[in-house]
Amino acid sequence: MVERAGPVHHYQAQGVAVNPQQRLRIVYQMQQMIYTARPYIVLTNDVRSKRDELARVTQQVSATQSQVAALKPYADLDQLRQSLLQQVRTVAGSRYDWPTMLNRIARAFPSDAQLTSFNGNEDGSSGSGPSVTPLCEHTTYSEARPG
Repeated sequence: MVERAGPVHHYQAQGVAVNPQQRLRIVYQMQQMIYTARPYIVLTNDVRSKRDELARVTQQVSATQSQVAALKPYADLDQLRQSLLQQVRTVAGSRYDWPTMLNRIARAFPSDAQLTSFNGNEDGSSGSGPSVTPLCEHTTYSEARPG
C-alpha cells in the first residue's frame, strides 16, 4: 500500500501517534505557510514581469531614438521647405500687378504727351492689399503738329 507523503503521514510512518487536534494544527500551520508564501511569490513574479517590461520598453525607446536620428535630415528638409514656401507666399501676396498699372496709365495719358520717367511706390494704406501711388515726373505735353 502506498502512503501519502504529507506531514501527518510522515509522523505516522515514524511511529508517532498523531491525534486529531495535532492534525488540525499541522494543517493549519501548512495553510499559514502557504498564505504567507503566496504574496511573496506573487510579488516576486510581478517584479520580474515589471523588469521584463522595463527592458522591453527601454529597447523600444532605443530603437525609436535611432529611427528619429535617421529621419532627422528629412524633418529638417521638410521644415526648410515649409519656410521657403511661406516666404514665396508672402512675396507673391505682396507683389503688385505692374503690367496692368502701366497699361492703365498708357490708356489715360493723352496721345500727344510723353512720359519721360515714372516712379511707383507702394503706399500700403489700403486694407485689402498693397496700393501703388505713381509719381509721374518730367511729363511733357507737346502740341499736335500738323504733319
